[in-house]
Amino acid sequence: VGSPDQTEPETTLALSGPRFMSGAGLFASSSTSFGFFAVDPASGTASPSGGGPPASGVALTEFRVDAPTGAFAAFAAPFTLEQGERLIEFRSADNAGNLELTKSSVVKVDASAPVSELLIGFPNALLADGSVLVSSRTPLRVASTDPASGGGTPASGGVAAGVRESFVAVDTTVFSSAAGEFTLQAPDGRKTLRFFAVDNVANSGLIQSTVAVLDSRPPEISLRSPGPDEGGICRVLEGTIAVRGAVSDPHLRAYRLEAAPGRSASSGFVLVGSRAVAADGVLRVWDAS
Repeated sequence: VGSPDQTEPETTLALSGPRFMSGAGLFASSSTSFGFFAVDPASGTASPSGGGPPASGVALTEFRVDAPTGAFAAFAAPFTLEQGERLIEFRSADNAGNLELTKSSVVKVDASAPVSELLIGFPNALLADGSVLVSSRTPLRVASTDPASGGGTPASGGVAAGVRESFVAVDTTVFSSAAGEFTLQAPDGRKTLRFFAVDNVANSGLIQSTVAVLDSRPPEISLRSPGPDEGGICRVLEGTIAVRGAVSDPHLRAYRLEAAPGRSASSGFVLVGSRAVAADGVLRVWDAS
């Protein structure tokens, strides 16, 4: 007759699904499945196959959640947990009556998805329809945060696993990583930007959208009169000059007319006039007297 089994079982916590380990602890989501893996080792240093005291086998595993003084329940099937910082205690017994010392694990369950916003740098302008006018130089960035589950902040008992990655799609349903700043590319026109973020336990934020209007081309300006080869310039400068030409741009803010003496002047300019609307014809009448 062999020696009786005098060794307690060994149980470990088993997680299936989203999980994340950091310096702040073990994080999981509300969809993460929890269970236990228990084994009953052979007593002493010998193994059952080597003739040593045999293992009687695991009889049951029991656990309790957030109940340090409560009763244990028998583990029968994997389970999930609601958001918050949760204390799981567990132990197993073998068929010889050896009861394992209670083990414990703290799991931070994050059930909240990240929230995102699109930050638009300069230059930009708000259009009448609520869209934002930008240039090909305007920096854009998806800024995402992971709010604490369970109320409060991580410091006050809330749980936040942290943002893993942000994503953006421009005029498409195919998303790409939105790490850092980016700009919009040609062609010009209205562009729909969709964006969201995922946290470290796979909670996915709602897809949000913003409409931006890309304008990468400068205004078109042409002067028809007076021209550089137009005769009689010295004479007409003593009176008034009708400056004729065209200024056009779909998003024109303003234009200025300036003049300086000489054909290749680089300084000495004076203001002739300015307007905030496009024009074609007489742009301004300049009193050059």
